[in-house]
Amino acid sequence: MNPYALLGAGVIWLASLASVGAWQRHDGAKAQAYADQAQFDKLNNDVQSAKDQAGAILLERNAANLALMEERAKFNNQLEKNRADNQAVTAALRRKYDDVLLRFRPNQAPSRGDGGGSAGSPATDAPDVEGAAVVELPGPLTRDLRRLAEDADSWLDEYRTCFQYAQSVRCH
Repeated sequence: MNPYALLGAGVIWLASLASVGAWQRHDGAKAQAYADQAQFDKLNNDVQSAKDQAGAILLERNAANLALMEERAKFNNQLEKNRADNQAVTAALRRKYDDVLLRFRPNQAPSRGDGGGSAGSPATDAPDVEGAAVVELPGPLTRDLRRLAEDADSWLDEYRTCFQYAQSVRCH
């Protein structure tokens, strides 16, 4: 056999192997690309479906939160209105009683003041309500008592507000 013919046949055979390999690799790459694209499309559809579902849940929760916030705002406004009404009543009572003097008539006439518990004569220790003078508290004591009463009224107003809130929260 002719060595050139053998060499030519070997070159043709190698060329056919290379072309068949390239053809197979190209078709295999296309098939894999189609398979990969189908898998990506499925994943993208799943992700989009999850996003849509999450968006629907988010809208539902936001609507529920908005309704709750509106309800709480109405409740808070009502509490503040009640608190303001209570404070107005308290202020009116303060103004009404600001000019009232703190006076009282003692129930018993002053005793001898020895404090020893000794028996005195019935005539000196007998109550004399009609003859007892009206006693007025000193100015600083009157101011302190009024301030104490005002503080108590203010605390009572705050307590009412807190109590209304606690009752409403407990009931809902």
